[in-house]
Amino acid sequence: MGVAWIDDLNVRPESSGGSPRFRVESPSPEFLASWNLLWVGGRGFNTVTVNAAGEVLEVRSFDAWADVNELRNFVTYVGNVPTGTLLLIAVGDSISQFGGVWQDAVAVLERLGSKLIRQVGWRISWAFITKVGTGVGLAEAAGTSQWQPISVEWTLPAPPRCMN
Repeated sequence: MGVAWIDDLNVRPESSGGSPRFRVESPSPEFLASWNLLWVGGRGFNTVTVNAAGEVLEVRSFDAWADVNELRNFVTYVGNVPTGTLLLIAVGDSISQFGGVWQDAVAVLERLGSKLIRQVGWRISWAFITKVGTGVGLAEAAGTSQWQPISVEWTLPAPPRCMN
């Protein structure tokens, strides 16, 4: 069990030509220590999943630039993230569009609420936050030129407090 937080939690995936980053901001230093503050991913799709309590469930990186099987693994993984989970995705460096597998990736991301995934190309930055099962993107941005740094931010509301 992680450290509970009592204030809103801001999450921000960042994408650029280099390594993507996942940042979190909270007024609670104890909670921030439990989150590790910053993850740096690799080339391709990078994901962080967070449960309703604000706990990080998993951090994954899929090098979808060099390996079609990594793109397949990404599609399978993202398609199986449990309903209600907060999913953060950021592209690092570049991703390749491997024909039919790319179309599968686009389809699963659009089902999750992405409106901009079709704009992603060679070395185009993209970041996305969704709550799985809603079909709505909570925040999303795509670059308009190669390696343009972008970020999105969303606030995970603090859980209700019990009053005794």
